[in-house]
Amino acid sequence: MSIKQLLTLTVTFVSLVASAEPAQWPLCSACHGDKGQGGIGPMLAGQSAEYISDRLRAYRDGEYFGEQSPLMWPNAANLTDDDISAIAAFIENIDK
Repeated sequence: MSIKQLLTLTVTFVSLVASAEPAQWPLCSACHGDKGQGGIGPMLAGQSAEYISDRLRAYRDGEYFGEQSPLMWPNAANLTDDDISAIAAFIENIDK
């Protein structure tokens, strides 16, 4: 296998992993829409992984960002750092 083929396979694999739907997404999508387009909760599509990660960690820690914060606290309470990273990567790549 050539270096070019190996790099192509690696990039493809990383893209698939980043876009794989995390196990928690059905709960998220109930309020944020199946494509992150928003609904009861705000639109997530178009947000960076860094923004989503920061917000989920803050909600997990009980921080307040607005009137819907109490809805997010129990949803974020049991998320691990790996869960948060997977959700954030998925959201960042949801329309790509």
